[in-house]
Amino acid sequence: MCSIDVNGTTRQYYLNLPTGYDGTKPVPVVWEYHPMGGSAAQGMNMYGLNSLLKNVIFVSPQGLGSTPGFPNTGGEDENMTRTINTAIEAKYCTDKSRYFATGFSYGGSMSFTAACNMSDIFRAVGAQSGSTVSGATCANKKPARMVAVWATHGDADTVLPISAATSMIQALAKDNGCTTTTAAVDPSPCVAYQGCQDGYPVVWCVRPGDPHAMASFAPAAIAKFFQQYF
Repeated sequence: MCSIDVNGTTRQYYLNLPTGYDGTKPVPVVWEYHPMGGSAAQGMNMYGLNSLLKNVIFVSPQGLGSTPGFPNTGGEDENMTRTINTAIEAKYCTDKSRYFATGFSYGGSMSFTAACNMSDIFRAVGAQSGSTVSGATCANKKPARMVAVWATHGDADTVLPISAATSMIQALAKDNGCTTTTAAVDPSPCVAYQGCQDGYPVVWCVRPGDPHAMASFAPAAIAKFFQQYF
């Protein structure tokens, strides 16, 4: 567990270097944000990407509060992300053009925040059952840069209803130059918006009847989505 001061608050995170890392070649960075009540250790292991993505630096931060999460109050979790990135860039050889974010629930919400509010850093995100609870602004404000987006949500989610995520997906698709037309892609029930700017797809996987839960197909799908940029 690493610790860092962010505007007077101690923030903790796990960092995992790839096997054989020697600092001679820039490597991508994947942020894994945990859900509410979770932990940095849980975030590092629960999404199944560590066994699917090789030659990647994984970062998993610890949320704040007695029930840890990422409300991003006053931008504190954005500041934490930026501060940790600065620290790891000073110590390790990272590929600054290939930063990615994923997570479920609060973690999915922070993934949307990465795409919406930190588009100057992140290349692509994989958001699972996320919402605007981490302060993502893209439904009302165009991100500074385009970000490739893969997201999934159950339409029977009563914890974080799908409506907020849908609004963000529609806005991000528009910002990425996509049309409103979609076409089915693997895995089912995912669809990809058509006509997006090259390299900036938006894939939306609405799971009929599913509650607030992780999708079994998410690890492989997110890994494949990120790998196209490696």
